[in-house]
Amino acid sequence: MAYVTSIGQVILTMFLNKYFRQVATLLTDRENHKYQSTYNNSLLCKRFVFEFFDCFLPLIYFGWWELNYKVLRQNVISLYMADEIRRVVTESLIPYLTQNKSKKDIKKLNFELKVIKALWELEKTSGDNLAKKRKEFCVLWELEELERDEHEIFDDYLEMIMTFGYITMFASVFPLGATIIVIFIYIETRSDIFRLEKTLRRPIPEKTFHIGSWSAIIEIFCILAVFSNIIICCYASKQ
Repeated sequence: MAYVTSIGQVILTMFLNKYFRQVATLLTDRENHKYQSTYNNSLLCKRFVFEFFDCFLPLIYFGWWELNYKVLRQNVISLYMADEIRRVVTESLIPYLTQNKSKKDIKKLNFELKVIKALWELEKTSGDNLAKKRKEFCVLWELEELERDEHEIFDDYLEMIMTFGYITMFASVFPLGATIIVIFIYIETRSDIFRLEKTLRRPIPEKTFHIGSWSAIIEIFCILAVFSNIIICCYASKQ
């Protein structure tokens, strides 16, 4: 029964996050930030607060208030596993199964025909027109890349932060969680490679001297993890 409720909570959280993402983006846009860094920090604060309570409030209730070690352990395992399976299905399996049936395949086919034609003309071209044909060939690749959906790096970072919270805040409840997370991280890495290659637009790298508010959130999780594991070990468990 706990797994059924966990799956229901994960699905509900997914839909709530979808709409709250739009609300948070709209509110941050209206704040009219001068710099992109301050815009990102403001958006991060809004989304982190919502997702933190959405993901960890039931676990905090069972671990800090009810002091029920067994129920907490069961909920940590079921919630995290259900959330990871949801990510694999929505980010890897569904795009893989639908990529050959989407409307973009028609555009891709037309693009490949144009590429073949450009290569054929390139083979026949020599002299002054060779550089021009090569430029046209590169433009075709750029246009195909622009037609893809943009890759949401922000969402990937936020998922990693939430995963870090699961590992640290409830490490004493689920010691094998770190090992399982490494396996899922490998699966998600292969999934991201597939999506960047087949379905999404590759992000443009930007130079930065620090990771901004992400560092502060990691520090918050580390501080909460100390008190959380102390409470669990001293009061919630019988060890």
